[in-house]
Parts: sequence; C-alpha cells; structure tokens
Amino acid sequence: MGKIIKIFQVPELRNKILFVLGVFAVFRIMANIAMPGVDPQMMEEFFSRFEMFQFANLFTGGTLDQFSIVMLGLGPYITVIL
Repeated sequence: MGKIIKIFQVPELRNKILFVLGVFAVFRIMANIAMPGVDPQMMEEFFSRFEMFQFANLFTGGTLDQFSIVMLGLGPYITVIL
C-alpha cells in the first residue's frame, strides 16, 4: 500500500495514471452506445453461432457484441491480431 501512495505523490506519474484511468472510463461509457441501425437480436444470434467471434469479442471488451461506436476505431486493430 505504501508504494501506491508513493506513486501518487509524484505529480508526473499521478497525471499519467489518472489519464489512463480516464481513457478507460470513456471507453467503457462509449462501449455501451450501440451503432444506429444494427439489430441487437441479429447480433446476439450471430455470436451464438460462431465461437471465433465470441473470442474476438473478449478482446474488444464487449464492443463487438453490441457493435458499439467504439468498435469503429478499435475494430481494425483487433481484427489484425486475429
């Protein structure tokens, strides 16, 4: 616990850690905004049939399953990995 307190006492490290946590928070909020025009039931049926896409959904943090607006920017990087 003492090391964590020491990390937050250094202003440069504290700012970097808070920035990363902020980016994670924004990502999770935007991951819940669905893409307009996509039928959620069809996406659920698609993912239930193909296990490979369920695995890809794991790496995207659930954005692929909901086809959220975050997937527009993150999708190309994830599909390159697979």
